[in-house]
Amino acid sequence: MSEETIDNSKEAAHRILQAFDALAKAHGLTYWIDYGTLLGAARHKGFIPWDDDIDLVMPIEEYQKLIAIFKESPDVLPAPYRAAAPGLNGCEKFHCPFMKIYDTSFKIKQSILTADIGFQEGIWIDIFPLMGFDSPEEAHPVGDKLYSLYAKTRLATFAFKKGNSLLGTLGRFAFYIPAKIKGAKPYIDAYVKEEASHSFAGKKLAMQGTEPSKLFPIEYFAETIELEFEGKRYPAPAEYDKLLTISYGDWHQLPPESERSGHGIIVESEQ
Repeated sequence: MSEETIDNSKEAAHRILQAFDALAKAHGLTYWIDYGTLLGAARHKGFIPWDDDIDLVMPIEEYQKLIAIFKESPDVLPAPYRAAAPGLNGCEKFHCPFMKIYDTSFKIKQSILTADIGFQEGIWIDIFPLMGFDSPEEAHPVGDKLYSLYAKTRLATFAFKKGNSLLGTLGRFAFYIPAKIKGAKPYIDAYVKEEASHSFAGKKLAMQGTEPSKLFPIEYFAETIELEFEGKRYPAPAEYDKLLTISYGDWHQLPPESERSGHGIIVESEQ
């Protein structure tokens, strides 16, 4: 993408965040900026220069309230925004077990997705539910199950990627074909069902299903502050420094240039 297109994409994603923030405040929903968005706010007061999306997290109870809002009022967000998540109308071919909110005025594709996925994307933000557990021993088996289901979902929807060797390529291919034949929906349905059985409230540890190797003390989310992001302020866990350290180590330092990459978004057209 050109520098101008990247800037336009970031501005569009930020507008989605502003629309979602207004929705969350109107309905009293709890959410926090997280992952690269939290890192960007803490280190750059905005987007990480090479990042091109926005990540939010919510306690799963709040996330389920959000799903219910969209089921009852699909047009609760103003045009051109559209929520996509398992169980929402028109999302039978949606390829993720978590929510995305799209700006449908953009027509895009991801270089990692297969061409025949059958679901039109736009510029988006990601919203992930957080589950709660009382111990690592309780969390790890659930994390392993969710990781396996998510990996199979990605195999079913992503373009095939060769391994580092012939043997590695053949191994990937052996998993890729069954997933392609079965399709993503059974894996997504199983993922969402498992996730929904683990409440956040009153637990000791928080986990997000697509990154189950990272467990966070739930006390890190006990208080909320606001951090600046692209000239606006958004809710963040008060213990964001500890969260970022678990996720990124010394997050104050920039990574090597070889690790500075986005998500393979290709903007095909903008209406």
